[in-house]
Amino acid sequence: MQKKGSQFLTVFLLIIIAIATISGIYFIIENQDLEDAQTKFNCVKDVKIEILNACYENNLLKIKTKNKEDIILGDFFLVLLDFNNGTSEKIPTPYNTYIMPYETKTIIIPYYEGLNTIRLIPRIEKQNYLCLESAPEFKNITECKEN
Repeated sequence: MQKKGSQFLTVFLLIIIAIATISGIYFIIENQDLEDAQTKFNCVKDVKIEILNACYENNLLKIKTKNKEDIILGDFFLVLLDFNNGTSEKIPTPYNTYIMPYETKTIIIPYYEGLNTIRLIPRIEKQNYLCLESAPEFKNITECKEN
């Protein structure tokens, strides 16, 4: 009789542990989706910014950008770097990197070998980031030519 009781208790505890594990995994997955949804909801669309040119010199990547609207882009930007090996990295620019309305400005960040594509993700001053799908992209990154 005591053996059946301990078997029942063991099975019951295993079921409770399985339910707790599944609930924990579900909670983590749902929170990830919620964070993605909040990021998409909070991002700004249709900002007119353009990458005019991108080149590297020594260990620096120079990204020439133009703000094509009457808004201040700033606080800092995120530059999304996509590499030939399929990896990517977000590099923040220094704090107080602003591009004033209709201004053309060069943003300088470290250059990494194997860079394929850059995307520029500005913030609207004191507000949200530009949506990733609206971020301008530049692929033809070359060595800077001397003027």
